[in-house]
Formats: sequence, structure tokens, C-alpha cells
Amino acid sequence: MPKSPSEIWTHFEVVPKSEQAKNAHLQTDQYRCRYCREVRAKNASRFINHIARDCTKVPPAVAQEVRTRLYKQHRATAPREAYGGRPTRTGPELQPTPAAFRHYQPSAQPTKSVIANIGRGHP
Repeated sequence: MPKSPSEIWTHFEVVPKSEQAKNAHLQTDQYRCRYCREVRAKNASRFINHIARDCTKVPPAVAQEVRTRLYKQHRATAPREAYGGRPTRTGPELQPTPAAFRHYQPSAQPTKSVIANIGRGHP
């Protein structure tokens, strides 16, 4: 079953072939933003990003609606603004192992059992 068209297409109109750039790399259909008139190649994810973040002439209510309804569907994670600009990671993947503690703590002395087992594999 094919995907249903995204609601983002209502904010863009097709550029007639006669107005399209004559450049060889622009062989795809082109669309114009209904607000700022910027021309872009067909790509729904970039259209969503344009309306949600980049377009300077889009009404704020429209931009907010696109952010809440469509932006989340196309992003695997929340935008960086949601958590202060930097991704925060917590969990066991960031906890150093005991060997790392021993390696990076110059004051830590090896125990007798570690010295006795050198060359024998794991203690």
C-alpha cells in the first residue's frame, strides 16, 4: 500500500517547466514555497524543514502547526532545542569500567592478586 501524500504539499506549488532552471543537475520537478516563493527540488523532508525553520514569510501559526504535526514524523529524535541544544546521554554505556578507573587514577596501586595473576590470563 503506498504512503499517503504528506500535508506539506499544500504549502508548495509546482513550478511550470518553462520557468525552471536550465541547469543539467535540476532534472527533477521543482516546487515553489507559497509564502517566500523560494524554489526547491521535490523532497518532502526538506519542505517540512523549510516551513518549520527556514521560511521567513510563513505565518507563525502555520510554522507551529508544521512543527507539531509533521516535523516529529520525519525526525528520529527530538530537535536539539528540546533539550537545550546538546544531546544528553545517561546510562551504563557511559560508565567507565574498573580497568579504566585503575588506568586513569595514578594513585591507585595494583593489588597483590593482580600482580600474582600477571601472565595467567583472567584472574
